[in-house]
Amino acid sequence: MFIRRDDQGRIIAISQACDAQFTEPMTDQAREVMDFLSNAMQQPSGITTEQTHFQALKHSDTDLIRVIEDLVDILNERGVIRFTDLPQEARSKLMNRKSLRSKANELSNLLDDEDDSLNI
Repeated sequence: MFIRRDDQGRIIAISQACDAQFTEPMTDQAREVMDFLSNAMQQPSGITTEQTHFQALKHSDTDLIRVIEDLVDILNERGVIRFTDLPQEARSKLMNRKSLRSKANELSNLLDDEDDSLNI
């Protein structure tokens, strides 16, 4: 997630993609982001505060899932736990997400390579 700020440094927009307008990664601005999302003036018509909070929670869940995946990898690499110590269902889910992320990275790299060839 990336954010865009106004001249006063306030968050005015959030995007999943990094581009010329959204260059600042969203890191420790959780309170600031929640304030932005709660601001009724910034909400598209028809979206309630409850829906906005639910969407923010959903994005937070996605970020937390990635943290947990990284934590399992680190603990495994350091020998604190063994991957086989995890329940079979947890191992299957982690392996599935790792596979999906790998495929997404491959596609992203492929698209980046195609973009580079167009610029030559």
